[in-house]
Amino acid sequence: MPEKLKVLIVDDEESSRALIRMSIDWESKGFEVIGEACNAEEALVMIEDDLPDIVLTDIYMPYMDGLELSERILVNYPEVKVIVITGHDDFDYAQRGIKAGVFDFIVKPIDDEEIEATLQKAYDHIMSDREMKADYGRLKEQLTIELPYLKEKFLNDLLYSHIEEEDYERRKAFTGVRFISDSFQLSIIEITGDKTQVRDSDQQDSYLSYMFIHYIREVVDDMPGVEVYMDNKSNIILLNSDDRNLREMNRRLELIKRRILSQAGVCLTIGIGGWYKDYNRIKTSYKEAEESVAYKIVSGINQVIAYEELTVSTRSEDQQDQTWREKLSLYIKGGLTAEALNTVDEAFKGVIHQGDIQLKSIRLTAVQIIMLMYKAMSEIGINVDDKKTVGQEIFEGIFRVDSLPEMKAVVGSFVEDICKSINFEHANKQKTIIDQIQQYVKENIQEQLSLNSISERFHLNKSYLSRIYKARTGMTLGDYILSSRMERSIVLLRSTDKKAFEIAEEVGYLDPNYFGNSFKKYTGKSISEFRKMNTE
Repeated sequence: MPEKLKVLIVDDEESSRALIRMSIDWESKGFEVIGEACNAEEALVMIEDDLPDIVLTDIYMPYMDGLELSERILVNYPEVKVIVITGHDDFDYAQRGIKAGVFDFIVKPIDDEEIEATLQKAYDHIMSDREMKADYGRLKEQLTIELPYLKEKFLNDLLYSHIEEEDYERRKAFTGVRFISDSFQLSIIEITGDKTQVRDSDQQDSYLSYMFIHYIREVVDDMPGVEVYMDNKSNIILLNSDDRNLREMNRRLELIKRRILSQAGVCLTIGIGGWYKDYNRIKTSYKEAEESVAYKIVSGINQVIAYEELTVSTRSEDQQDQTWREKLSLYIKGGLTAEALNTVDEAFKGVIHQGDIQLKSIRLTAVQIIMLMYKAMSEIGINVDDKKTVGQEIFEGIFRVDSLPEMKAVVGSFVEDICKSINFEHANKQKTIIDQIQQYVKENIQEQLSLNSISERFHLNKSYLSRIYKARTGMTLGDYILSSRMERSIVLLRSTDKKAFEIAEEVGYLDPNYFGNSFKKYTGKSISEFRKMNTE
C-alpha cells in the first residue's frame, strides 16, 4: 500500500478551506489531511505537534501572511513542501516566495485539476527525495561495512605492487590510513599452532592470526603511525611510519612474543624488515621481513629476528621439512660454510634416493646449486661479476669430472670460496659501522651516550650492536665510551687549567663526584693527584 503524505491546510476563511478539502479525493491520491488552521500562529503550533509533509497556505492572512509563514516553516522544517495559494499576480510576492523556498503556487480561483496536479508533483518530489536518502543510507551502511576491507586491500597492495602517487594519496585519504612520515619499517608476525617449523594447517594458523590480531592492535594502539592488518598469507603485519618509536616498537614486539607464547600450543616467529623512505619501498621491507621469518630455519622458532641480524647468526636446526634449495640460499646468505656444505651433500643424496644416479642428473644438480648461489649473492648485494672467472672454472670442472665424489669436491670448493667472500663482506660492513660509532662517540663525548641511545641513533637492534661490537673490538661499547671520556679528561687536565667540574661537563658527566670516582678507578689517582703529578 502506497505511503500516505500528511497535508495541513491554512486559510483564514472557512469557506476557502472547505473548497480546498472538497477539491480532490485525498485518500485515493495518497494524502491525509491532518488538520486545518485559520491563521499562521495556529498553523505553527499544529506543525510542531504533528509535522506535515505538505502545507497548503493562503497568501493573505491577518497578523502573519502566507509568505512569512512559509519562510518560518522552511527555516525550521526544510523538508516540508509549502504550496502557496494566491489571487495576487504581483511579481514581488512571487519572487519573495521563490527566495523563501516555496515549492509551488496555485492561483485563485481554485481549480480542482490544478490542485491535484500540484499535489501530485509534490508527492513525486517527496518520494524521490526519500528514495534518494534511503539509497544514500544504504550506500553509507555498505561503505561502513566494506571500508575495513578496502583499507586492508590498500595496505596489502603496498606490499606487492607499485602504486602511482595520485592513486596512493587518494586511497590513503579514502580509507583513513594515517602515516606519520614517508619512511616505513614493516614487521611480520607468523603464528602457528604447533611446535614444528612448518605450518601443518594453514586454516588453523589463519584462525590463530585472526584470534590474536585484536590483542596486537591493543598493544600498539597508543603508537601513532602504526597500522596492524593481515597479509594475503594470513600473517599479521605491523607497518610503522614513525622512526622515532624504533626502540619502543622493539619493546612492544618482545611483549607481543611473550604474551602469545604464554598461550598453550602456540608458537610464533617475528621478522623485522629495514627502514625505507618512500611508500613504494614498503614492499622491500616486507620481503626482508619475510626472509627474516624464513630464517627461523637457522635461528629456531619463537624468535624476534631483524633482517640486519641475518648475516651474523650462526645457529642451525634440523631442516628436514624444508627443501635443500631454501636452506642453501639462507646458509649462503649467512656465510654459514658448514651448514651450506651439509646441504650440498643433502642435495646430492636426494638424487641418489630418487634412484636417478645418472651422471647427467648429478651434473644438473651441481649446476642448480651454483646458479642458486649466484642468485643468493645477488640478493644480498654481493657483486657477482667479481666471481664470474671462478664460476667459469667451476662450471668447467662440473663437466670435466665423472664421479659423484669429484663433483662434490668441485662444488664444495666453490661453496667455501663464496662463504669466505660473504663473511669478508659482512666483516667489512660491521667494521664500517663500528668505525662510524667510534667517531660519533669522539665527536659527541659531552652528550649522555649509552648503548640504548647509540643503537637508536644508528637504527640498530641493541643486542645486535652489543654483540658485534664486543666481537669486533674485544670490549663492550660501554667500556669504549668510558675509556674515551677518561682519555679526553687526561688530555684536558694536562693541557688546560680548567676545574674538575668543567672537565666533567665536557666529557658527559652531570655529577662531578661521579666523574672523580670514575677517573680514580680508571687511572688509579684522584684528579688532584694526577694534576699535581703532571705539573711537577
